[in-house]
Amino acid sequence: MTTGAEEQGRAAWAGRSIAFRVVRSDRASLSITVEPSGAVTVRAPREADFDQIVERVSRRGGWISYHQAQSERWQPRMPPRTFEAGETHLYLGRQYRLTVEQGLRQQVRVSGDRLILSMHRPSNVDGRRILLADWYLAQARSAYASRLNVLFRPFAAKDHKHPRLIIRKLTHRWGSLTPAGNMLLSRELIRAPRSCIDYVIVHELCHLDHANHGEGFWLLLSRLMPDFERRKARLERVLL
Repeated sequence: MTTGAEEQGRAAWAGRSIAFRVVRSDRASLSITVEPSGAVTVRAPREADFDQIVERVSRRGGWISYHQAQSERWQPRMPPRTFEAGETHLYLGRQYRLTVEQGLRQQVRVSGDRLILSMHRPSNVDGRRILLADWYLAQARSAYASRLNVLFRPFAAKDHKHPRLIIRKLTHRWGSLTPAGNMLLSRELIRAPRSCIDYVIVHELCHLDHANHGEGFWLLLSRLMPDFERRKARLERVLL
């Protein structure tokens, strides 16, 4: 163990050693977080006994291991994109070859199996990245809003308020329904097939009826989308 503003420690669970760091502050309770990288952070009261912190981490070993495994699955398998001509990019579940050409307008268009970037300065690689990111975001806004309006209908019949759509770069999930009723969807989801986008939206809409993932949630999801497991598996196969 080291002393100071932050402490490092290890806890034993099921034959493995779980490394963690402790951040102390003026708080009343202890919390454990698995970061997107898989690192474990314990936020604890200043006076908390270190041995008790180790014991708490050990007791939560199963939960920690599960979320660390989830973090590993979310690490990108595809090498970072270079935005060179001929590179492949996903859009709605299909692979497209990047083509770059000079043009009077800054725009992206789909033609056959190609994503064509028309640019004032086609040699500007950073400009290619920005142009394509803006295009993806515009496609996401249109596609997500359209599907949300359709898939919300069974929930509108129950007098639920239509969720406000927010698109963000999410690190550990494809979507989320906030307590305020906002639906957050990942920017990256636009790369997945439409059927997978529908799965994420319906999954989050089911939280209008069930806040957690209890039996009622899964029964509702199964009734609205009987093949949700197949769609989920395809989503993970395509994007993870």
